[in-house]
Amino acid sequence: MELWDAYNKDFEKIDGVTLVRGEEDSIPRGVYHLVCHVLVRHTDGTYLLMRRDPRKAYPDMWEATAGGSALKGESPLDCARRELTEETGIVSEQLTEFGRFARDDTRSAYVDYLCVTDCDKDSVALQEGETTAYRWVTREELLSMDKTELLSEGNRVYIGRSTPSDEVTVREERLTAEEYIRFLRRTDLGSQYPRERFAERIARLVNTASISLVARNSIGTVVGVLFGLTDYAYWLYVTDLGVDRAYERRGLGSRLMQTAHELAGGEKDIAVYLIANENAVPFYKKLGMKYSDDVMQYNHIEWTGFTVGDEQ
Repeated sequence: MELWDAYNKDFEKIDGVTLVRGEEDSIPRGVYHLVCHVLVRHTDGTYLLMRRDPRKAYPDMWEATAGGSALKGESPLDCARRELTEETGIVSEQLTEFGRFARDDTRSAYVDYLCVTDCDKDSVALQEGETTAYRWVTREELLSMDKTELLSEGNRVYIGRSTPSDEVTVREERLTAEEYIRFLRRTDLGSQYPRERFAERIARLVNTASISLVARNSIGTVVGVLFGLTDYAYWLYVTDLGVDRAYERRGLGSRLMQTAHELAGGEKDIAVYLIANENAVPFYKKLGMKYSDDVMQYNHIEWTGFTVGDEQ
C-alpha cells in the first residue's frame, strides 16, 4: 500500500491526513496529493524523452521526462530526485524548480523541475513496468509534437516560452483541413469545440477564407493561423486566430493581426468573431479591441464579437 501526504492548494501539508494510492476518487475537494515532474535537458541542448510502458495509463506515449507521486514524508525535491533516478538512471543534485500548479480534476498538486546534465547520453536506464524506450530530441522536434504523441504538454509549453525563440515566418498559405486539425490540438482554440466533428466546417473555412495566414517555425511546424474574410466594404472579419501554446506571449498573435490588416489594405476596420473563449479576452483588450453587441450565428455556433480601436 502506497501512502501519500495531503496538501492544500497552497502546497501546505495538511496535518493528520493520509491519502492512499488508488483511492484518488475519494479525495475531498480542496485536498491534493503531491506529484513531481522532472524535465531533463542535456548540456548540448537536447531533451530526454521516455516512452511509457503499454500497461500504464497513456500507453506508449512519450514523456518529458520523468515523474510520479511523492511518498508520505517525502519532500518535493526528494521525490523529484527519486523519480528521476528510478525512471532514467540519472543521478543529479542540480534540479531547479520552474513551476507549481494544482488541478482539481486529478486532485494533484504538481511541482516541476528542470535537470541540466552532461551525462553519457547512451547511459539512460529503463525501469521495468514504467518505461520501454528513450530518445534525445532537439527543442524543435519536441515543440512539433502534439497531445497524441507527447504526454507532457506543460513541459512542452515551458520549453517554448523559456528558451530562445527560433525564427517564425508568416505568409499567405492554404492549409489542409487535416493540418489545421493537428494544429488545433496545440492551441486554446482546440479546447473550444470537438475538432473531428467539425471537419466539414474546417474544410470549408480553410478553403474559402479571403485571407489565410500561416506561421511556421524554422522546421516547418505550423505555430500560428489566421483566417479572415474581406468581402465587405469596410470590415476585415477575422473568423479564426490561434497560436501554438508554446509560442504564446511572443507577439505572434499581434503579428498575424497586423499582417492580415495590411493585406486587407490597411484601411478597413477589424471585427473578430470567435467561439466564446474567456482566455482570449486579455489578448484582444491588449490590441485595443472591445466587446461588440453584434453576435454572429454560424453553423448553430454563437461567436463572440470584438471590434477594434487604436492598437496599443
